[in-house]
Amino acid sequence: MNSKGFTLVELMIAVAILGILAAIGIGAISGNSFIQTKDSCLNAGGKWSEGIQYGRVTQLCTYN
Repeated sequence: MNSKGFTLVELMIAVAILGILAAIGIGAISGNSFIQTKDSCLNAGGKWSEGIQYGRVTQLCTYN
């Protein structure tokens, strides 16, 4: 059997990946990113904290 096309699963994975990339791209262009900045955290009444965990810089916004 010669397969000349893509399977349904392959196409669904490709569409899901493109959808995720599009959502991140649109958020970055419009300025409504789901990744919070320090200013947006403080303006919303949160507490901004930074530190190093497992050798990586971490940034966290908490609301109490």
